[in-house]
Amino acid sequence: MEINDLSTAGHETPSECEIFGVDGEKTDVVISVLGADSKTARISSKVRLDEVVAETKGKGNGKDPKFIAEVMQEAELRVVADCTAGWKGLQSEGEDYELSYESALEFYRKVPYIVAQLNVHMREDGNFIKG
Repeated sequence: MEINDLSTAGHETPSECEIFGVDGEKTDVVISVLGADSKTARISSKVRLDEVVAETKGKGNGKDPKFIAEVMQEAELRVVADCTAGWKGLQSEGEDYELSYESALEFYRKVPYIVAQLNVHMREDGNFIKG
């Protein structure tokens, strides 16, 4: 097998993730994301971790797990928003929902179960690597 076929360079190319609703049924929504080993994801994860540390520092030394969980969830949403390369099938008030970092954040805050699906997709090497 070629070494290059095993490279995580494929994580730099967006992969489409078919989205399932809360009922487990497939929807018409498809979201394209970069892989977890992409440069974007690695940089975003580092930045978000630094933000979590800064925001939780001095907040009861970890004695407020609800607050820390909320900060961690927001960091996770931001990483996925950073790695979102496109979407299809999303509308707001009958119009296509335009992709931007801010619109992705707004959408993902409303649908954390979709963020969970995207996280799994982003971490699955088979979605990005040929070999």
